[in-house]
Amino acid sequence: VLQEIIVVDDGSNPSLASTVLPVSVREQYKVKILRHRRTLGLIRAKKSGGDAAKGDILVFFDCHVAPQQRWYEDFLKQMSGNYRRVVVPQITNLNIDTWKEEDRGGGGGMSKCYLTWDADFKWFDSEDRFVPILSGG
Repeated sequence: VLQEIIVVDDGSNPSLASTVLPVSVREQYKVKILRHRRTLGLIRAKKSGGDAAKGDILVFFDCHVAPQQRWYEDFLKQMSGNYRRVVVPQITNLNIDTWKEEDRGGGGGMSKCYLTWDADFKWFDSEDRFVPILSGG
């Protein structure tokens, strides 16, 4: 299922290659690093990664995302129903020390977001699988 892993280092100092992605990790997981000499921003970093990708399905994970085992199964199921569908996971409460999902209280740790007409960002819980906007950048 997984064809490649591309990490875009958006001008970090020190570089990701010298800190969290040494050669041993890159070789073990077949990770390709694209490095910007200076910070270009989230959207340009995603564009660089997308332009370099070879697969038919692209998945973008920001630095604060911890994919769980078999995360891709529901993604592929949702995309197979409509090839033009954009699939976005629910946002969870991720403990940055343990990298585990935690219960946010009431919503089971899962939330969705939307914008009001005056561009006010709001969280909500819903049993509906479809959400009117995408989270993140």
